[in-house]
Amino acid sequence: MNALYFCVFADYHRFSGYPIGVDGLVQIMDDAAAHGVQFVIHLGDLCHDANYYSDFLSIYNENKYNIPVFHCIGNHELEGSTPLAQVRQKYGMPANYYYEDFNGYRLIVLDTNYYINEYGKTVHMPPGHSTPTGTYHLGEKQLAWLEETIRASENPCLIFSHASLELPQGCRDALAVRQMIRTINEEHPGRVLMCLNGHYHRNNIAAHDGVVFFDVNAVYNGYWQNTPHKGFPEEYANSARLASNVCVHKDPLHAFVRVTPQGEVDIEGMETTYLYDVSPESLGANSANSFGRKSEPRISSYHQDAVWNV
Repeated sequence: MNALYFCVFADYHRFSGYPIGVDGLVQIMDDAAAHGVQFVIHLGDLCHDANYYSDFLSIYNENKYNIPVFHCIGNHELEGSTPLAQVRQKYGMPANYYYEDFNGYRLIVLDTNYYINEYGKTVHMPPGHSTPTGTYHLGEKQLAWLEETIRASENPCLIFSHASLELPQGCRDALAVRQMIRTINEEHPGRVLMCLNGHYHRNNIAAHDGVVFFDVNAVYNGYWQNTPHKGFPEEYANSARLASNVCVHKDPLHAFVRVTPQGEVDIEGMETTYLYDVSPESLGANSANSFGRKSEPRISSYHQDAVWNV
């Protein structure tokens, strides 16, 4: 079986509150075509309130290169008045979580936007500008579907999500998923090869039990703070409501991934700088998140040798 080769990015955040236009997505798609990838996938928060960004979405969905593309829903997709069904329609998704068998691999896309309400019921995050406390569950139904989907596959699987499946500070079901993957890989070596996520605007790659967990950094918005900083020139600072709440990556971060059924993984990352040299350090800020991962304007490159004897 041939290797799978694709482009991945996360957290583009096309939104009127940020001075982020369409050029970065054009550049990502141009770069993907130049690399000859088999598909492109984003890991959520592509845009806020998809009803307002049809032209932007067409750059991805109807890209001029006819590269197959896949969507994953993040928490910011549900901002404003766009309900889940409309997000799915605008994105062309078959469901909010789904799988597709592609070139000898099973691509599994999850939806981590469930939470446990005050009645103990698992419900999906509603549209609006607030994320309910306890969001980033899969819920029992989706967990059962995930196990069934992995076990039923005759092909190696890659799992894509917005919140992280690596640590419980991310998706609240992460430990259950990790144990599920471990058990299935013991029974069927190499059934799950990678888990990839966005959401945190951080850069991290780690391997656990032979599975690579790739925390994909945001395209542009790096470190974010609640109050505006004074680092940007006045014209840029005034260009959008939240322009000065972030440290911005100068170039659109994205990565290229090659993976084989034996679990050999090559990630080609990229490095840029901060726009106007405004970094967390220049602001005197501690950018470490709850995982202890600091903001940095890069996606690491990585290699893992073959793990599975299949």
